[in-house]
Amino acid sequence: QRSLNKDIQFIPSQVVLQGFLIQSQTLHSSSFCGKHRSSIGSREEPYCCEFIDEYKDIVKLSSPSTIFKVKLGDNFDKTVSVISLPVLSDGWCDGVCSFFTAHLFKDISITSAPSFIPTSHARMECWEQGFHPLPRRHVTAGQVVDVKVELSDISVILSWVGDREDYEVVQSSQIKLLNSRFAQSLSYELLNVVPKVLDVGGMVISNPFRYPSVKSVSFHGYIIHSKKLLNWVRVNPLALCLGNSSQSDILTSEVNKYRTLLHEHVPWSTLDHTKLSDRLLLLQVSNSAPEVNSRTVEFQTLSPLPPTAVVFWTVLEFHSGTQFCSADEPLWRPAAVVFGEEVGKRDRYRLCVSFSGNSFMATIAGV
Repeated sequence: QRSLNKDIQFIPSQVVLQGFLIQSQTLHSSSFCGKHRSSIGSREEPYCCEFIDEYKDIVKLSSPSTIFKVKLGDNFDKTVSVISLPVLSDGWCDGVCSFFTAHLFKDISITSAPSFIPTSHARMECWEQGFHPLPRRHVTAGQVVDVKVELSDISVILSWVGDREDYEVVQSSQIKLLNSRFAQSLSYELLNVVPKVLDVGGMVISNPFRYPSVKSVSFHGYIIHSKKLLNWVRVNPLALCLGNSSQSDILTSEVNKYRTLLHEHVPWSTLDHTKLSDRLLLLQVSNSAPEVNSRTVEFQTLSPLPPTAVVFWTVLEFHSGTQFCSADEPLWRPAAVVFGEEVGKRDRYRLCVSFSGNSFMATIAGV
């Protein structure tokens, strides 16, 4: 402590970056929308910096593993490697929490590890940890998952090993953890088709009509006012570019007046919001007429507050008569289309919704 002051800079003889799998719905939601992303100059980094201890819903799913180690004098080349993380408990992995340990001199080392990670090194409690968001993946105790590590300049990029389908399709053994109705179901549709079409974050991840057993897909939801949800998202940068171009009339037209952004994994049960409408049938698309994929909904607002988002659930109906409603599942969360702050206060609004392939969009305008 006598040596540490603002006029002295220490160059560590060795730095080790470690990481572990975590579950945190709150952290996952805020990081994917870019609220706390780190940046170097004008470049946004693929991770965010957070005080992990402040998040009360953090669940540690694995022990820390070394992401990379570098010693003074080593060549720090751009590399790609794979780390294996043994899972300690069942859960939904939202990403990797990273922290570093720096060896200064003799037996003195400092670490940025969060408080719940045991360490013999001095903790730097004023330093944040890194959070590398990943697409949600269910993991089970005893499983070993692989994460790809890419070192690019001074960035660390983490991603799942394998194709997109490998981590977004929930296996039938994992579905049993979600709901007792699944555990007792012998339905091919529920065990095989639903996980390939819907993500637990509320998004449609593939075209449902690729599967002949799907009869229709419908979207239900509420129009809400929520400053919290608005703060979690950023305006689509493409919309900002268009606003300064000859195409600006696209943004100022009656229907497409407001910039929109999709947001998944909306924590509906705890989200601070005001409902501005009753539950609405937003859109239903049939396998027999998939080209009829848009609809205009007019509604009378229930509150003088301006609408900031439409929060929606998905219902899949099968030719067998089976129905799956994501709103009925305790671990399925809705998604939202966030309009932005420019929507004015009106008594009535016109909501235009459309669905194409796996993309659901909505725009709003006053009537």
